[in-house]
Amino acid sequence: MSNKRERKEAFERAQDKFMQILTTLDKDEREYFKEFVGGVFDQVDGQWASDLSDHDSDGQWPDMVEVMKQEARRKRQRPTNLPEQAHRLNEIIADLRETLPVTAQAPDETITIPETEDFHDYTEQNTVHVDAFLYDDDAIDDLCDQGKMSRNYCLKCGSHDTKPLNFISHSASVPQLQYIFRKALRKAVSKTLKEKVILDIGSRTGAVLYSGYLFSDAKTLIGVELSPFFCDLQEKMIIRDDILKVPEVIAQADIIIMNNVFQFFADVQKQREIWNYLKTETSKKPGAIIITIPALEEQLSAAGLPSDMTKRWLFPVQMPTPSEDDEDLEHIHMYRVI
Repeated sequence: MSNKRERKEAFERAQDKFMQILTTLDKDEREYFKEFVGGVFDQVDGQWASDLSDHDSDGQWPDMVEVMKQEARRKRQRPTNLPEQAHRLNEIIADLRETLPVTAQAPDETITIPETEDFHDYTEQNTVHVDAFLYDDDAIDDLCDQGKMSRNYCLKCGSHDTKPLNFISHSASVPQLQYIFRKALRKAVSKTLKEKVILDIGSRTGAVLYSGYLFSDAKTLIGVELSPFFCDLQEKMIIRDDILKVPEVIAQADIIIMNNVFQFFADVQKQREIWNYLKTETSKKPGAIIITIPALEEQLSAAGLPSDMTKRWLFPVQMPTPSEDDEDLEHIHMYRVI
């Protein structure tokens, strides 16, 4: 009787959580979620009979949802019921993983850890660069399980005195990109990007371009990247140039996206030059949208520029509330040119 009551209470808790999730989703997201849930049960029902022989001696059946999650991670793909756009993005990610190291760094690339308060305890020894577009937390866990990566480093070689490594990504994650294109920009431009030109400064692997193509109806997507290695990787879509040399591209852009593009790759003097240049050029197009990760004020401060530099240039745009509890989404900031 007690066991039956516990199961009933567990079911009621699950029901409450399910309804809480539904209330946070818009119409498109509810359809996406409906497909996901339906696909999970279809796969569970289909695999249940073949896995009956795997149950424990006490009659406990295997956790089929967990089995499916592990299998999806192993195959580096999402469950097969997800929309075609997600499938295609996942195929791109799988191909890039085969081409690039986990760090997604170019062979000739030099990354410098900024000398700011946010990174005061980051060193070459305790910092790992992992591309968040290519490797989410589950994928990193898989790499750790395979012995290809560790989340900790030894303070005294040979001892158990360890400390967690610092992880840094130079690309936006898939959840961040979906949030930008499926929620933030839809709200900012009245749900359609059909007549908009999107500029990604510092395109690297092309994460913003791929996501913009798959999750928006933008008229044009332009990427500007200085590194020849990344330009060769994304030759068909990326402009190989220094952003300082292509003001005509900025003039076309209705939306500009920058994921911490200068702080790790340019000295402070160069950062100041770029930010002053971008302010001058984007000010010529009032109404244009700028999206940055992290906050622009933080990046200006790191470059030794006054954070109130934005006052006569931009005003912040309220971001839609994320539908999921993901702290990475809190780092995304949107501005509109005055």
